[in-house]
Amino acid sequence: MGRFRQLKLLNFQQRIEKFNGGNVMVLHERWKGAWEMPPVQWVFVYIRILELLFRAGLIHLTVSEALSTGAETLIVCPPSLPIPESLKQNKITDDAGAKYDTRPGLSHSCSHACQRHLDFSLGKKSTNGQMTGTAVRGESPHTPKPRLARLPTLLRPQMKHHPSSLLFGCLLALCSFSLAQAQQQQSVSADGFNYTGWSTGTAPMNAVWSANTGNVPSIVTNNPSLSPSYISLANGVIDANLSRTMTTDWTASINVLNTAYSRGQWVGVFNAAGTQGYGFVWGDNQATQFGSQGTVWITKYNVASPSSLTFNMSSGVTALTPIVASGHNAGNTTSAAISAPFALFQLSWSAQTHTLTLFVDGVQKATYTDTTSPYTTFSRIFLSGNTSGLFDSLSVTTPGGASVPFTTYEAEAATLGGGATVTALTSANLVATGTADVPMIEASGRAYATLAAQGQSLTFQVTNAANSIVIRHNVPYTAAYNTRTGAGATLHLWVNNETTPRQVTQIVYTTSGTNGGAASQVLSALSLSSYHNEAAKAYWEETRARISGATLNPGDTLRLEVDAGDTGTPYNIDSIDLENVPAALVQPANTYSVLSYGAVGNGIADDTAAIQSCINAAQTAGKGVWIPTGIYCQSAVLSVNAVKIYGAGMWYTNLINTYDPNLSSWGGYMGFTLSGSGAEVHDLALDSAALTTRSSGQPAFDNAAGATNWKIQNIWVTHSNVGCWMDNTSNGLITGCRVRFTYADGIHLDGNTSLVTISNCHVRGTGDDALAILAGYGTNFAGPSHDNTAIYNTAQANWGASNFDLAGGYNNVISYNYFADSDVCGALAINIPGAYHMYNTTGATITGNTIVRGGGDLGGQRRGAIWIYPDWGYPNTSPAITNVTFDGNYILNSLWRGIHLYNGDTQGSSLTFSNNTVDGVMNPTGDGIDVDSIFVGTGTFLNNNVTAPGAAYHNYAPSTFTGSGSGNVPAFSFP
Repeated sequence: MGRFRQLKLLNFQQRIEKFNGGNVMVLHERWKGAWEMPPVQWVFVYIRILELLFRAGLIHLTVSEALSTGAETLIVCPPSLPIPESLKQNKITDDAGAKYDTRPGLSHSCSHACQRHLDFSLGKKSTNGQMTGTAVRGESPHTPKPRLARLPTLLRPQMKHHPSSLLFGCLLALCSFSLAQAQQQQSVSADGFNYTGWSTGTAPMNAVWSANTGNVPSIVTNNPSLSPSYISLANGVIDANLSRTMTTDWTASINVLNTAYSRGQWVGVFNAAGTQGYGFVWGDNQATQFGSQGTVWITKYNVASPSSLTFNMSSGVTALTPIVASGHNAGNTTSAAISAPFALFQLSWSAQTHTLTLFVDGVQKATYTDTTSPYTTFSRIFLSGNTSGLFDSLSVTTPGGASVPFTTYEAEAATLGGGATVTALTSANLVATGTADVPMIEASGRAYATLAAQGQSLTFQVTNAANSIVIRHNVPYTAAYNTRTGAGATLHLWVNNETTPRQVTQIVYTTSGTNGGAASQVLSALSLSSYHNEAAKAYWEETRARISGATLNPGDTLRLEVDAGDTGTPYNIDSIDLENVPAALVQPANTYSVLSYGAVGNGIADDTAAIQSCINAAQTAGKGVWIPTGIYCQSAVLSVNAVKIYGAGMWYTNLINTYDPNLSSWGGYMGFTLSGSGAEVHDLALDSAALTTRSSGQPAFDNAAGATNWKIQNIWVTHSNVGCWMDNTSNGLITGCRVRFTYADGIHLDGNTSLVTISNCHVRGTGDDALAILAGYGTNFAGPSHDNTAIYNTAQANWGASNFDLAGGYNNVISYNYFADSDVCGALAINIPGAYHMYNTTGATITGNTIVRGGGDLGGQRRGAIWIYPDWGYPNTSPAITNVTFDGNYILNSLWRGIHLYNGDTQGSSLTFSNNTVDGVMNPTGDGIDVDSIFVGTGTFLNNNVTAPGAAYHNYAPSTFTGSGSGNVPAFSFP
């Protein structure tokens, strides 16, 4: 057996420096023994997963000292666990020289060195993603930071296969600790309990909830120190249906206030029958206990019928993890004397690992993995409380989309003033609209507002602190607003009842002149209101600016108004983003500043040569590069070979491509090319003032063949040809990025790319696929793309192609993303386009995605939200698409069809559709699941729930496509 000689795990980078084979032993809190993992190359894969998760911000890795072993086995364990004495090796020595004697039979003393192990904790704030008024909420006020010390899900005894099939399971296993806290959430149920009575008043509670057993609840609203409304269940049990059945991850959150000892309250998420579910109980049984503590259990329920779910039930419920949690009623008094706050309980479920995690007031209190017949389907919520316990603010969510620091407000939901109007896509006008070039097709939400004359306005109720605004807009295409001189329309911004406008916001399409001109806050390029991409036009541009004066706060109003001097009418406004931009970042240690190499950053001088000189010097010295606040004009691509580049933040450090030798179409003079191992670019914005049409121009990011271990983080890309185009590469991460108005794809992985993760990116308004994983075939690519992951991303309102396109490759994963408002194609396309050389698609996993208003009309092809198109692959083998699983996806208000299997040039075989929800189709005759008359292949349909005006499932190709399955609602007929 070989020796694993050294592993370095240092704060911001992890590397395996020397190894020549060996085994790895991983220990954890429920350690039962050692698992061997030959060969060591597999271990590298898992270390890389940890690194990618760390770099994505999903986990925070702190290591006080590097660990090396003098034995043949590497030991990894959390701080809570001393190294077991039963290990066969006789000692381990860390870098500090401390030795562990692990021979059986010897006493083991865990001194200071016992703490020199891996310590994982989450470093992301929570999000809720719920609609509140006119806003889609972003940050949550609660910031749970549970400890992550669960390495057993990485290395299990049965995992002795090629790691490519395990990557997604490993990723979800690690992420399962914080799905509720770290990623954007889509609401499945929400209730603030603002009722006027159980069965009386203008808002009766029994319109939503059913009294399952015991007494009906009372409505309490007379305590101003607490929430405006909350309920006391009076020893009763109530239940309600979730908005949809869930088979994916979920989090149930509720505020609970216990008011006296010898009382108990419980909350559970159950199946549709109300017989099986998971939940938690908060109770106490001693007069002195709840003054400062209460007992909390994660619970598992299994009863014959809902009538067995009672207030004080003792049978049919299993207490899995009794723990002690802090109390909130020190005097054990009655409800009349209760003081805030409630305790916030959050119970999270990981569908991948069957793990329940309970947080109380943002602190992880318990976790439990159900290995005994775990439940997989959840449809109802149950609440039970005592005579004086209270509940408030219930929500059940599932992950979907990127966690972002801004809040998006749709213009059509604002208060209209002075005659402003809204144009929206509806079922009635959908068919008539078809492929017509209309702005609402490309708008987010498929709707927008128009300010056509002076005095018209949009008023937004602010729900988040903000000092910046992004306006997504369209104004008439005229020379005045579409030149290279920086001219533009203006629009007045008012806050609250202030007597003067807060500022006059410039709505422009260009930065300043051809060579950069004067520095400007507004970074945008030429509008393409007359540019066609198939059936699409690029109607919507974005302008960003800082808001002058005091920071906006929740409760403020913001008004966009056409006043005197605003000559850009009609102003079409799609949406605004409000963000509280933090202070600029400071220069990291061990970095060279580009200012020291001659860069100016004034928006006028060409800083390309100076920045490249700094990069080259940093590479030689083993240092990083610092680009401080400024506008840096760029006229050539910057080469980054194994160097880390840091900016002051995407609102502060701006690189602007201003050079186009023909002032026409070539955009090959912007961005970065990454090469070598370890190149990284962080925290800056890239824009092109030169590129004006789609061409073969330079992406904002690409790579040299063979680049590996690279990272692109917190980058804002606008007006490039492509945001990121990476191929022939491995072990990369694109995270926390915003991509706006590209002429082609937003983020694109192509042939021979593996082990790359796209996470937490927000992409809007691209001219082709917002996100794509392709597997190009030919001399440029040594093999197909494989084992890549796109998780927790948002892609919306692209004016060409799809929100996501998977074309070729194997074992790629698309999970927990939010896709909305694709223009001419399906929101999520799984296809082998005959016009391009692609490897076939096999073994893909598409799970837990939310797809809203998906689908498009391209030349009469009215494509579904999920669009499957197996054309001829390259080499021409059949089936072109096989062994693809679609599980737990939520498909809401599709334009034409929910799931669409189209084309018959070759087969789509062994397709599995399970636990998906198709919730509405706008086309008055649209089917939920549509198998086109020319489609060839086989598919299995299990436990899907479909609501559509047409057929739930319609196979128009019974002679060439064979469908089978069960458990679908309504029942599918398989001819």
